[in-house]
Amino acid sequence: MYDASYMGPDGKLYIGNFNGLSKQMSRIDNPDVKGAGCNFCPRCLRVDSVYDWWGAGTPPCMPNYSLGAQECWPLSNNDISMKNEELEVYPNPTSSKLIIENAKGKEKELYNMQGQLIISTKENEIDVSRCSKGVYYIRCNGQVRKVVVD
Repeated sequence: MYDASYMGPDGKLYIGNFNGLSKQMSRIDNPDVKGAGCNFCPRCLRVDSVYDWWGAGTPPCMPNYSLGAQECWPLSNNDISMKNEELEVYPNPTSSKLIIENAKGKEKELYNMQGQLIISTKENEIDVSRCSKGVYYIRCNGQVRKVVVD
């Protein structure tokens, strides 16, 4: 039986076992993927200590509350600024328009599955209402995102 959970800075979900009966934790490597693709690993993380009533040990970068107040921060500010520069495209899927963030003033290109350029613009919105249903790719500033037009 599982108890407390924690989203680690590595994007994995760490799950404690109920009532501290075990010094092992479970882990979900891909919490955003449904079904078997989430890579659930039951009791695969061994820990040295357990909490009093949570039953969870200390996963990577989770504070050990027995030591007092602690904070977990990235090793450098570059980690934060790089995340803010990632290309974000939403809503996905869509049938009307795509909004593109973190690429202001840069060329955005929409390609179909055959690699044909469909739209090229510097705008932060792309109208895809005239596009056929299917999978497309947005390329901007060396980054590519898959989008679905429904």
